[in-house]
Amino acid sequence: MIHNAWPFWFAFIVVFTVQCSKLIGALFTR
Repeated sequence: MIHNAWPFWFAFIVVFTVQCSKLIGALFTR
């Protein structure tokens, strides 16, 4: 386990959350 990989996971989660927000927003604004 590489402990220095946590910033990568943090960035991945941030991007994933933003993409989900855009997707949900697109669904609700339809």
